[in-house]
Amino acid sequence: MFVELIDSLLIDNPFASVMVQVWGESSYDKEFASFAGGVFESLIEEFTVYLAAYLQDHRGADAEAARARASAMVPGLLAMIQGAVVQATVFGKSSRLRVRAGTEAVLTSVDF
Repeated sequence: MFVELIDSLLIDNPFASVMVQVWGESSYDKEFASFAGGVFESLIEEFTVYLAAYLQDHRGADAEAARARASAMVPGLLAMIQGAVVQATVFGKSSRLRVRAGTEAVLTSVDF
């Protein structure tokens, strides 16, 4: 799912460079940082809920363990997605393909 999400963010997405600009602006503008932080916290919660459900339904984890594991993993997964957006936006298609392959290799080696 995460590899497909990266593809959807990077292939013919006119907003990828806007995301990078918002993140850059957020590094020194408190108003942008507040906006970006709110969006990011929402993403963390949404991805945590999704991954916890996956861990329960497909890996047999109980609800508490699934939530704890998802909460620990999601910030790193989102950082991978952000990094993919930055690299592909700055370096182009060859970088997108390299990042996609690397992300897929990392995720297939993780025991979700």
